[in-house]
Amino acid sequence: MQARPYELRSVWHVPASRQECWDVLGDPCMTWPRWWPRVEALDVRPAADGATGSWARLRFRSPVGYALVLDLRVGDADAPRRVVVHADGDLHGRADVRLTEPAPGTTRVEIAWRVRTTRRWMNALGPVAAPLFALAHAAMMRAGERGLRRYLRTVRESPASGPTSRRA
Repeated sequence: MQARPYELRSVWHVPASRQECWDVLGDPCMTWPRWWPRVEALDVRPAADGATGSWARLRFRSPVGYALVLDLRVGDADAPRRVVVHADGDLHGRADVRLTEPAPGTTRVEIAWRVRTTRRWMNALGPVAAPLFALAHAAMMRAGERGLRRYLRTVRESPASGPTSRRA
């Protein structure tokens, strides 16, 4: 079965500064499971000197009943503007994430995935299931946006949960 390529784009609008968003999204400890529903950390290896080189194996549970295990490695980071994440595992490819602040205290997060499926069943079903996979991806990304918004709101309301205590 031939791997099927996907180009998946999402845009998040987050009521927080670009730096606040970066502190969470670019956290070398990849603490995304703390705020992103249906995401589980299986192994995390943060880089000692920032996001670049950080690696994590995460499980993403689709809302339609399947899960994807991805090895994510931060390949390039330009804090707090852009990060490129390389993916291996059930998907192979990369995500390009760009953060802009169109107005003070509001961040636009553009996420562009270019991946191909590696699981045999996904490759076999790809010609007919591609729309379902795209819908599942969109639902996961919307849940991530909502989770990030909630998490940042909680951090703002509770000074004890600021950036340094998140990594403890």
